[in-house]
Amino acid sequence: MESAHSLAMRELARIREENKNTQNARYQKVYQLIPDYARIELALAKQGNALARRVLEGKSDISDIETAIRKLQAEKATLLKSAGLAEDFLDDIYTCEHCRDTGFQVDGSRCDCLKQLIAAFAVRNANLTDFMKE
Repeated sequence: MESAHSLAMRELARIREENKNTQNARYQKVYQLIPDYARIELALAKQGNALARRVLEGKSDISDIETAIRKLQAEKATLLKSAGLAEDFLDDIYTCEHCRDTGFQVDGSRCDCLKQLIAAFAVRNANLTDFMKE
């Protein structure tokens, strides 16, 4: 029989996959509602590359790129809002904000959500009577 920990980790993987699918569906919705959105994301990626290039070259004058990035981000937020969507509509989706559905905190300790899943699977696999479960 598979361990409660393995079952819990598999459940967290399923949750991550489900949240990723939801996020992908949201992106498709935005691209259909706002055709210009993809253009802005491409422009943001180009600005990010330009910023990285300047930093790697040791150049300290990056204010023009930072300004362009802020302008593009504001444009994205405005487009989402004009389509009746929240500004964070395309943000990553997590069921547990503490561990981001990984089961582990930043310090490496087990998250409460993982502990709860392990306990639930342990009880399910223990063949306990209803009275014993209470």
